[in-house]
Amino acid sequence: MTNTLEAIETVLNDIALPGVPSDLEFQIIKDTKNHHYQVVVSGWRGMKRMHGIVVQIDLHGDLVWIEADNTDYDVAETLVRLGVPRDKIVLGFQPPSLRKHTGFATGEEATSNPRTS
Repeated sequence: MTNTLEAIETVLNDIALPGVPSDLEFQIIKDTKNHHYQVVVSGWRGMKRMHGIVVQIDLHGDLVWIEADNTDYDVAETLVRLGVPRDKIVLGFQPPSLRKHTGFATGEEATSNPRTS
């Protein structure tokens, strides 16, 4: 799991740090006890308030669940390049019926996980 956590750290840092507009702050939020990891954006663009989840990655057993990927970064493919096996990554933002067509895990592998549907 250490390599997986290192890969997640790399992804979070890559998304939160480069090219940040000065009026927006990207924050890395980690709940290491429950294995939830996020990048959130906060700030203003002119008169418009910007606040929301950019990326959320959760660990459930040995599966990496990408719950949100609101980037052009391609979190899943980056995790694969960093050594996380495709069959351990679930695109949680995809409907369960479509996950079998993604080339990644479906989430059904974790039979004790209530998040498979």
